Amino acid sequence: MSLKDKLEEVQKGKNASYTLIARYLLERKHYDGLKLKDIGKECHVSSATVVRFCQNLGFDGFGDLKYHLTNELQRDRRQFETDLYQCRENPVYYQMIEDACKISVKLFKKEKQERFLELLEQAKEIILIGLGTSYLMAKDFEIRFGRIGLKCRAIDDIMVQKFAIKNTDENSLVIVFCYSGTTAATMDNLKLARQKGAKVILWTCDGNRHLEGECDLTVYIHSTEPNHMRISTTSRIAILFLIDMLYFTYVNRKNLHLENYTDV
Repeated sequence: MSLKDKLEEVQKGKNASYTLIARYLLERKHYDGLKLKDIGKECHVSSATVVRFCQNLGFDGFGDLKYHLTNELQRDRRQFETDLYQCRENPVYYQMIEDACKISVKLFKKEKQERFLELLEQAKEIILIGLGTSYLMAKDFEIRFGRIGLKCRAIDDIMVQKFAIKNTDENSLVIVFCYSGTTAATMDNLKLARQKGAKVILWTCDGNRHLEGECDLTVYIHSTEPNHMRISTTSRIAILFLIDMLYFTYVNRKNLHLENYTDV
């Protein structure tokens, strides 16, 4: 377990003094010059309590803890800032976006596209679920395909998702956006949809090949952004790109004239 994980675990514990110390250490930006008395003053605890806190984490004392704070947490933050710069400021970032779209299209083979469109045409209702930024992908899908007459509904509330899925059947299509493939609530609702007999499509990262058997169709998205980035822009752009591609393929196949449809 990393030092950050240990601190987060203590922060959730029942010892109020330890909780305050852990929160203070996690929120600090750097640990150079940090002194034992500083922690006591900021957290309103005694020096002895700080020492016991250090020992509770498995360290000999404050000096040992400070060494690991400086050489582990501070190092990780510097790496995060480096990754952030590389991903947002460096020209390489634009290449990452292009690669994400190109590779995602290659993974979304012709037969998968055909199967996707087939499931859309067969569905009497389409429920789209996702949490956080994944919900934004679901909403974009709803707006696009709802505009041309498909019965789509994007839901971001876990309990509302569950309620809607409980009322699905073999004529329903549930489209799940879960890039990590590890969001428990989303994946639980995916399994519930399968139990109800609904067809299920999962959008997830290309490292989740083990989820292939969990749904009727899996759309894999490629991204090289670090896993710790909370808003992985390249993967989102790749998803939007594929949704756009599907939308116009569907429109052209149905010979729809978009000027006949109003924007939502």
